[in-house]
Amino acid sequence: MTVTPGICWQTIRAVIGSEVEANLWTNPTFAVGAPAGITLAHTDALRCFVLVVGDPSNDVIAFTASCPAGGSVFSVASGLADLEVGQAVVCATSGILPGGLQVIGIDQPSGSDVVLGGGAGPWAYPANPWIFSMPATVALTTSDQLYAIDSYPVGTLAVTVSPSTGVTVADWNMDGSYTQPDPTGGDGTSMSNSGGQAMGLFQVTFPAAGAYTVEVTYSPVNPTLLNPDDPVYSATQSTLTVEVT
Repeated sequence: MTVTPGICWQTIRAVIGSEVEANLWTNPTFAVGAPAGITLAHTDALRCFVLVVGDPSNDVIAFTASCPAGGSVFSVASGLADLEVGQAVVCATSGILPGGLQVIGIDQPSGSDVVLGGGAGPWAYPANPWIFSMPATVALTTSDQLYAIDSYPVGTLAVTVSPSTGVTVADWNMDGSYTQPDPTGGDGTSMSNSGGQAMGLFQVTFPAAGAYTVEVTYSPVNPTLLNPDDPVYSATQSTLTVEVT
């Protein structure tokens, strides 16, 4: 099942340089959607924090896997195609898999293995993941049903502004490669946090007074991970109306 995630505009501020001039919008309940409109002076820059919100209750992926006692690589018998790095994993058989487990590596499509672990993200795999091993006395069989919970959309955010003449966009997120923090630049084209979640902190500067629209688009594509797409979530966008005085 493919669902459309929500885009949440969490904070919107007017800034000059590194100084916050005004808090224009705060969203403590993480409600989906943009405010009705934002007004700021043309001497200010618009700084926004936006994230994509999933629905774990609707995004549970069942798969079956086996793992020998003491092993750390799980052979997936079915359901591999929908698994993504970063998904939380639980087991229907109580006591076999601990809480906090995640998919941290996938051998796909050439193989049928998945590495489960915790305390690491896709940027650390396969160099140095915190790998979970089955207890030496317990073996997981394909009769033990596992569930991956796609609790947040994996992918990127892109920002476009209309009219665009003279407008600049800078972001403060991992941008594209997930290997270098981007604290002073970026162009708002591929924002995501280091775990692959579509989450963006960006700043827009306007050349003159006027009416503008700032559109944020979510794309369920993460080409640096072993799985290129997030099959659970579909692309979507949200638009903020800005009046520059």
